[in-house]
Amino acid sequence: MPRSAPTDRVVYARLLRRSRWLTAAASVPFALLATELVSRALSDDPSTHASAAFVFFQLGLYSILAGVALWFTWRRSFRARPVVLAHDAQPGTVMGVPELDAPAGRHSTLSGNAEPPPRRW
Repeated sequence: MPRSAPTDRVVYARLLRRSRWLTAAASVPFALLATELVSRALSDDPSTHASAAFVFFQLGLYSILAGVALWFTWRRSFRARPVVLAHDAQPGTVMGVPELDAPAGRHSTLSGNAEPPPRRW
């Protein structure tokens, strides 16, 4: 079984710090826009109350753009994380599904009652 590719823990830590920092930085404008939206929506002035729709539009647009940017940064840090495998890893463990290496269990139906499998022919 070939050993896993070496990973750089420093790069992973840097990408993880960057993702956390960008998430914190992206939450500040979101909180400001959400606060502005609530204050305009609860205002007694009809013109200010009507302008809350534009802030709602801005908040939605910002959420989409920030969500896409954060998704890419977190995905990049997720791909860089170190994977430690045992020296005698089975094929299921290498693929990421260690349950494939376990012996087959007893047959059971969807209700959970253990029965012998059907034998019609």
